[in-house]
Amino acid sequence: MSALAGDPGNAMSVTLPYNFDTAIVWQKILKMGSWVMGVIAVGIVYSLVLRHFGAVLHLSLSGALLLWFGWIFFKHSEGAIGAITKDGVVVRPGEFYGRRLPGPSGEFALRRFTSVRVEHVAAPTSPDARGGPHQRVYLIGDAETPSILIARADDDSHVGQEISDVLSLPCEETRAPY
Repeated sequence: MSALAGDPGNAMSVTLPYNFDTAIVWQKILKMGSWVMGVIAVGIVYSLVLRHFGAVLHLSLSGALLLWFGWIFFKHSEGAIGAITKDGVVVRPGEFYGRRLPGPSGEFALRRFTSVRVEHVAAPTSPDARGGPHQRVYLIGDAETPSILIARADDDSHVGQEISDVLSLPCEETRAPY
C-alpha cells in the first residue's frame, strides 16, 4: 500500500514523484502459502519416516490443493512497483522468490494514460471474512498502454482524486465486487 493511502484525516496531498508498491499484498499472500506448503512437506516426510501412509496421502492431497490455489493466485495477482514522475510512469512487476509476478512493466509517457479510476470495493458479505470497504486506484492506459494499479486505500481516502488532480486526468469512480 502506498504511504499516502492511509489516514484520510491526514492533510497529506500527493506530490510527484509518487512511488507505489501494490504487489506487496500478493507477495505476502504467496509467501504465507509457501510457508504452509513447507510445513506440509515436513509433515509428509515425518509421516513417511513413521510409516503412517494415511497421513502421507492426506497431506499430499492438501499440498496439491494448496499448490493449485497458489497457482491460481499467482496467475491472477495484480499489482506493480514503480513511480509516477512529471514525465511518465516507470513500472515493474513484483517478484516472488525470484519469479516475476504477472503485471505491467516498462516506461510510459503520461500522455498515454486517459484517466484515473477509483474502484470502491464493498466489504465482504461473510461475517467470518476479514477486510472492509476499500479502494483500488488505477491509471487507465490507452489502447496500447496497460492499466496500472497504483494504490490501495481506505474507502474514505481521496488519494485517487489527488492523483487525478496532480496528473490533470479525469477521475472516474466505480463500484467493484470484493
